[in-house]
Amino acid sequence: MCFDRPYSLLILFLVSVLSAQAQWGVGLYGAYQQSKFSGVLPSDLEYVYTPGWAVGITFDRLIAEDVYLSLRPTFSESGTDVELENGPSTYQSGEYDSIYLNDIISRSIALPIICQIYVRKNFYCNSGLELAYRLSTDVDLLSGYLDVDEKFNPLNLSAIFGIGIPVPVGKTSFNLEFAYSQGINTLTPKNDIEAGTAPRVRANRFRISIYFILFNAHER
Repeated sequence: MCFDRPYSLLILFLVSVLSAQAQWGVGLYGAYQQSKFSGVLPSDLEYVYTPGWAVGITFDRLIAEDVYLSLRPTFSESGTDVELENGPSTYQSGEYDSIYLNDIISRSIALPIICQIYVRKNFYCNSGLELAYRLSTDVDLLSGYLDVDEKFNPLNLSAIFGIGIPVPVGKTSFNLEFAYSQGINTLTPKNDIEAGTAPRVRANRFRISIYFILFNAHER
């Protein structure tokens, strides 16, 4: 299946719902996030958080008492800003490709796989892994946005840690969730890092999520 367009993922969502609705709780998902890169930059430059968003569908299944497996196919936009720390930059020309010294924005599809444990009826903790596939990456230059997809790895693996507060609504629930994710692999290609033409960077993110369970297969 080709994943170069968001509607391909939507088709996968619908197939999943039709084949598994008797076993899984299904919900809609939306999030506001702050993301940035972390890693090496020339002196006097720093990566700073930039706002982004995410939308998707959740599939929750009870796998043990008070323990759920949660799958959340997601389409998101995130990135990082690059700013001066203390005045004019002192980096040497050619130290890195100039694109890494400008604001960067990416669009991705991702599949977070999360274990969700209810500590109390109205509070849970979760953790898991997210595999993201990069659809596009642009850098904000004075002349406009430049496509720099080939300068970044297409896949990104992250670890996720979060807490949530479910609010019952009839037989379903409205969930408010706070989560942090830390990139495990580097975003820039290994060959470019070794050649000194790209910095070694990873992505990290804070996310505030709201999702509403449309169909609940397991009433709490």
